[in-house]
Amino acid sequence: MKNWKHLTFEQRKVISSGISHGYKLKDIGENLLVDPTSVSKEVKRNRIEVSIGLKNSCKRTERWPYVCTGCKNRYNNCPYTKYKYDASKAQEKADTNLVNSRRGIDVDDEEFKQLDKIIKDGVGENKSIYQIKIENNDTIKKSVSTLYGYINKGYLTTKRIDLPYAVTYKKRKHNKKYEYSENKTIDRTGHTYLDYLAFIHKNPGIYVWQLDFLGAIKTDNKNILTFILPDLQFTLLNIISNPNSKKVVDFFDELEEKLGIDTFKELIPTILTDRDPYFSDINGI
Repeated sequence: MKNWKHLTFEQRKVISSGISHGYKLKDIGENLLVDPTSVSKEVKRNRIEVSIGLKNSCKRTERWPYVCTGCKNRYNNCPYTKYKYDASKAQEKADTNLVNSRRGIDVDDEEFKQLDKIIKDGVGENKSIYQIKIENNDTIKKSVSTLYGYINKGYLTTKRIDLPYAVTYKKRKHNKKYEYSENKTIDRTGHTYLDYLAFIHKNPGIYVWQLDFLGAIKTDNKNILTFILPDLQFTLLNIISNPNSKKVVDFFDELEEKLGIDTFKELIPTILTDRDPYFSDINGI
């Protein structure tokens, strides 16, 4: 297991999600392949104060999880200083120590400042890293992949979220939280959203398919199953009459038969979906 000194923004999002879901320190460390002490130090070092009060008295903030998230008293008249761990704020705090974060960059201080400014100005004009590199080829002696590496590791002022098309979707507005009482007892060990975040972190660039049913009126006995690969803007649609979990499995069995087992495994390594009862047969899918 690695004992990483610098964590990425994606890792910090996994930590934040794990704390919100009440995961144990050991489990978060195992998901990230990071020593639990690194996760513990990260949270304690980069947590933020929500409100000021008595310090060094609350046992919850003196040991894991070091924050008030999940505490039943956090909204009451708690006299102690309240803390939370936010991935974005934690990333900002970590980025303030540029001396340590720039280890391994083989440029002097002036060259680094010039490179940092060129990238920041170019991204500010909505240019891609490739375009910035081509337009400043005489000045920037690093490859495009190296520049992306600098950004992903937090070496530059520009962050991944600042890149054009890095975030192309807005968060949906939900009027209510959907709860499926039909399949609450299903064992989802290894298939939670936190497991998904950890998996794509360990396997960057892997195909992620999205499985869902389009909304339909309650009196309609036909539903449209959508199977989408957003990276390639590819969509499969299948009309299913009186859908159930078996018919969803039948859809994948037919797809596997047409593609062949090896091609099926290669093209469909990951499926992201919700807890719809129709998707309850995890092993079958």
